[in-house]
Amino acid sequence: MANAPLSAGSLPLREALCDLAARYHQLGWMRGTSGNLSASFPGDEGQRLVVITASGHPKGSLALEDFVEVNLGGDVVGAGPGQRPSAETSIHLAIYRRRPGAGVALHVHTVASTVLDAPEGAPGIVDCTGYEMVKGWGLWDEGATALLPVFENHADVPRIAGEIEEWLLDGGGVPALVIRRHGLTAWGDDLLSADRHLEVAEFLC
Repeated sequence: MANAPLSAGSLPLREALCDLAARYHQLGWMRGTSGNLSASFPGDEGQRLVVITASGHPKGSLALEDFVEVNLGGDVVGAGPGQRPSAETSIHLAIYRRRPGAGVALHVHTVASTVLDAPEGAPGIVDCTGYEMVKGWGLWDEGATALLPVFENHADVPRIAGEIEEWLLDGGGVPALVIRRHGLTAWGDDLLSADRHLEVAEFLC
């Protein structure tokens, strides 16, 4: 059965995400078809939905139909013609489920985050405490702890999402994370804050 079309309610978000994807592509953060950008929005009867870039598209030339819409359980509720969700959708949904205030989640493949020499662990931790840039994560207090988690890059992406969701359930920390030899994800209340959190994380990587 064909998916329902994309909703009008997600159109402004899709426009903004297309613009952001083009900028990240120019920066070299979304080469080829890598990365995913998403935003949450209210659906019918107050249901929280997520619109996310569809699988397999070059991020430098996204069209407004190159998206899918899913609920927090991962069910597709709308899609552009022929579009399907990426496996990395599960990572975004883990963030939205455990961070109800998050409105935007951004996943990119920067060089610095991909080759980051991080400690082993479940997750490994990169201690960014004391760096001036952590203020961009909202950590203004002197000596505020800033621990960036680094998760293992399992071939089974939902397994990565499960480990991220467990980390967030236990409290998590900064609004960003790294997947080892894979890339960087950050989130925020809106597009501006998520973008700022991503830039801070990239700088610290």
